[in-house]
Amino acid sequence: MSALRVPYAEVAKLEDYWPDPFDFGKVLVVNYTAMPREVSLLANPPLKKDLIEVLLSDINSIYKHLDVIATEESKGTLIIETLGPFGDAVLDFIVASAGRADTQIQDYRPAMKKVASVFGSMMGTGMNVIVTGHLQSERDEITGRGRITPLIWGKILPEAIPKMFGECFQSVVVSDGKSGVQYKWLTRPDPNGFIGFLGTRKFDNLPKYIDQDYSYLDKEAKMLEAKKK
Repeated sequence: MSALRVPYAEVAKLEDYWPDPFDFGKVLVVNYTAMPREVSLLANPPLKKDLIEVLLSDINSIYKHLDVIATEESKGTLIIETLGPFGDAVLDFIVASAGRADTQIQDYRPAMKKVASVFGSMMGTGMNVIVTGHLQSERDEITGRGRITPLIWGKILPEAIPKMFGECFQSVVVSDGKSGVQYKWLTRPDPNGFIGFLGTRKFDNLPKYIDQDYSYLDKEAKMLEAKKK
């Protein structure tokens, strides 16, 4: 949030915004980590489920207000920042809902389903859905080769998440040819297969590097629609 270069406003939960809407500029930040809470005096603090409960309630509330946030001119965008902490919060939610303090093997499957249902519900609004995340390096158990996947717990989920989205780009730093650097999105998979999930399922023949600007993709989408007509 501190890196935003456009006007924005912050709320603790989206349902606080609906009763009294205001002009938030370009981005309305729902900062769930700012929810009031006390520091536990226990050595092993109990897991919390309130963060995800509020998130789920907020997502459900969007369907009641689509006429406000999604228009013919702009269908709006929902963003989760970032994948790793979100996945951890979902797992905590599952464990805490079972009344336990420690994660057990049977918690991962319902947690996976909950992650998928959150993304599915967000996409069901018809709005753009963006999820940012970090990468992790691991070894493929079948081939023994190294690979890079999104940073989140589990063996199946890191590979499954990119398949839910139409575009997967990697933020990279490249030389500008003048002793400086440029921040770009890498649009193509690694030829060695270490980052095999990158790329787009919607746009063909994108340059290898594109500007980190979502309006670029918006222009591509409009051009694609124009070709269809």
